[in-house]
Amino acid sequence: MAKYWTRSWNPMIGCSPISEGCRNCFVKRWAKRFGFNFQPHLIQSAFDKPLSWRKPEIIFTGLMTDIFHEFWIDNQIGCLFNVMEKANWHKYLICTKRPERMAGILFGWKYLVHTGHFSAGNHIWVGVSIENQRVLAERIDFISKINVPKFWLSFEPLLSPVIIPDFFWKEIDFIAIGCDTGGQHQRRPCKIEWVRDIVQSAKANHVKVFVKQLEITKRGSSKVSHNPEEWPEDLRIRQMI
Repeated sequence: MAKYWTRSWNPMIGCSPISEGCRNCFVKRWAKRFGFNFQPHLIQSAFDKPLSWRKPEIIFTGLMTDIFHEFWIDNQIGCLFNVMEKANWHKYLICTKRPERMAGILFGWKYLVHTGHFSAGNHIWVGVSIENQRVLAERIDFISKINVPKFWLSFEPLLSPVIIPDFFWKEIDFIAIGCDTGGQHQRRPCKIEWVRDIVQSAKANHVKVFVKQLEITKRGSSKVSHNPEEWPEDLRIRQMI
């Protein structure tokens, strides 16, 4: 499976559904398949891991949770950002389905961490997950309050056509797109034209795009494809931040 990050960092584990995009959560499926605990808990020994990774990495922060979930208190979130500030030779990807809390914490950030006043630097890419037009409409007001140097959107899973307002493109630096990866009888459709419309708009606005996986039809049946050679040529695009 191709990824737009090189490492994941998971000192926080566990989440709960908040919208339609959560229904076939691949992390929850992993937990069930491999028998690890997906109830909310901390792994204290993992908090400082990026400090030990000397080679610059693109680190997905909180792949196994939503770090802005109500499970986690401000102090725990602050500890993550403190490490990101210290280990600033890496790039960090953060993604949430709870932009209202993220906006409250990051807008005019006043939270004191160990090094003093914190502000998100260019190495921290703050993102929001969007699965359909309704969710974009619900979250865009909160997103507009997230004042950070690097911002991105995840359309994974993409469950409907999504039109991003023209005025909003100037706020976006990166987009990731992927179809639903649920089982054959659970997977919701993701049409190629929905992906193409977003990709074309991103290109027109000079925004980087990573297409992660697509739903394709092969021998009369649909499947999830992670192989760009099976995709339409114009969607074989995997740009990194």
